[in-house]
Amino acid sequence: MTTYAWAAVLLALVVAAAALMVALALATRVRQLAVQVTRLTQHRAAEATGLPATGFTVPPVTAIDLDGDPVTGADLAGADDLPVLFFSATCSSCRTELPKLRDLVLADSDGRAQRPLVVVSGDRAQGADLVDQCRSFARVVVEDAPETPVTRAFKVRGFPAVVYLSGGVVRRAGHTAGDLRVAVPSTAT
Repeated sequence: MTTYAWAAVLLALVVAAAALMVALALATRVRQLAVQVTRLTQHRAAEATGLPATGFTVPPVTAIDLDGDPVTGADLAGADDLPVLFFSATCSSCRTELPKLRDLVLADSDGRAQRPLVVVSGDRAQGADLVDQCRSFARVVVEDAPETPVTRAFKVRGFPAVVYLSGGVVRRAGHTAGDLRVAVPSTAT
C-alpha cells in the first residue's frame, strides 16, 4: 500500500474512533438526563399529591408530644419503617380514614420498638376526637395553626397522610390505607 493509502486508513480509523467517543458521550448524557427527568417527574407528582416524594430526607425537626416527651430529628433518623400519620382538626376525611389507617399501621408494626407518631394540625379543641383516638396507639403531637413545623418539615399539604420513614428517609406515603397497601415497595436486596 502506498503512503496515501495508509494515511487514508489511519484517518478513517481516527474519525471512527472520534465518532465512537462522541456517541458514547452522548449516550451517557442521555442516560443522565433520563434519570434527572424521572426524579423531577416523581418530585412534581409528589408535590401534586401533597405528600413527600419517596427518597425525600426529612430535615431535623423538634416537637413535644402530649406526654411531654420530645420528638427529635434523631428519633426520626433512627427509625426503621416508622409510620407518621398526619391529620387536620377540620378534616372530615381524616375521621373517616383514621380507623383504617390505625388498623393498617398496627398490622404493619410487627413488634416495632417505636410507637407510630401522629401529628394533628389545627385547633386543639376541634381535633380533640382525633387526639383521643390516636393516643391509644401512637405518640401524638398537636400543632396549632399557623405554626406547623412537623407538617412543614415533611412537606405534607393534604390530609389525612401517612408517611413511612426509615433512617429519616421517606420510603412510602399515601392518603388512604388503600394507597399504602398498593404502594408498598420491595426493600429486599
